[in-house]
Amino acid sequence: MKWWKRLKLRAGRARRALLWRAVHWGWREFQRAGLITGDTPAGRAYREFGRGSVMAFPPGSVFGEGWIAVGEDTLIAAQVTMSAGIMPGQDLGPDPVLRIGDRCVIGRGSHIVAHESVEIGDDVWTGPYVYIPEHS
Repeated sequence: MKWWKRLKLRAGRARRALLWRAVHWGWREFQRAGLITGDTPAGRAYREFGRGSVMAFPPGSVFGEGWIAVGEDTLIAAQVTMSAGIMPGQDLGPDPVLRIGDRCVIGRGSHIVAHESVEIGDDVWTGPYVYIPEHS
């Protein structure tokens, strides 16, 4: 193989490696910046978002945040969908409809659907892609 072809091949590999590193670095930065905590604007939309709790980026679809209470030191993984009520904008009254306790872990891609009342106690861990409906 001619020297310039080897150089071109090496340059292509180096370029791909550099792009790979840049993409993965950027994604990690987006994940850090997109975390939802009690101190972020998205976290303040919840009825309660406990100290030390975090919802990973990217979240799933979430509506009815004003009727969702998350306890302390709870981890909600990426792409978790949570809904309080039947449709966005529904008035559900003065109390939370969906409660997640302290020190819980909700696995990636899980769905929690509360129409009237769902309470997940303290220290509950779920695996990924768990579906927790209020009604079957």
